Amino acid sequence: MEQKLRQMIEQVHNEIKQIQDVDDKALELLKGLRDDIEGILEPATEEITDRYESVTEHLEDAVEHFEISHPTLSTVMSRLVDALNAAQL
Repeated sequence: MEQKLRQMIEQVHNEIKQIQDVDDKALELLKGLRDDIEGILEPATEEITDRYESVTEHLEDAVEHFEISHPTLSTVMSRLVDALNAAQL
């Protein structure tokens, strides 16, 4: 399960890197997501569940924000939210 999550996280990270021409709110969301995702990809220094909760909150906000303008990114992020929620059970 962890390998699948890591692959999904990397996919979102790659999608974020490709986004251009965004407004200030989108830029702020992307920066927060990038920081959260990089935190998850680094070796654990804190409880991984705390990291998942933080990134899940940011992902949910970003899914809503990018639903129309970047549907592929929104879909990938939505799948990651589902996977992170399932991993916390």
